[in-house]
Amino acid sequence: MALARGATRQGQWHVCRALNLLPAGQSGLDLEGLAVHPVPGFRAIAAVRWARSPDSLPPDRAVALARDEEYLVRYNLALAVRDNYGTIPPRQRGSIVDILGQDSFRSIRKLLT
Repeated sequence: MALARGATRQGQWHVCRALNLLPAGQSGLDLEGLAVHPVPGFRAIAAVRWARSPDSLPPDRAVALARDEEYLVRYNLALAVRDNYGTIPPRQRGSIVDILGQDSFRSIRKLLT
C-alpha cells in the first residue's frame, strides 16, 4: 500500500489491480480501512471484495461505496455486483442496485440492467 501513496494516479490503479488479484483470505487487507481510504483504487478493492463476500463490510460502507465520488469506484462496484448478482443476498443487493441504477453515468446504469 505504501507504493501507491507516492505514485501517479495511473500508478495507484496498477498497484490496486495487483492487490485485487491476491486471494481474499491470504491478502491480509483491511477492507473497512480500504473502504474509506483516500486512494480511489483502494476503495474500488473494497467495493469488489464486498460484492464477492457481502458480509465483509457493514451495509452502510457498501452504500457509501455505491455513492463514492470517484467514477471508477462505482463502476468497479457495478461490475462486481453484476458478476456476483446471484450470490449477494437480495436484502444487501437491493439498495446498492437502486443507487447504482440512478448513477449519473450511463455506463454504470447499463451494467445493472
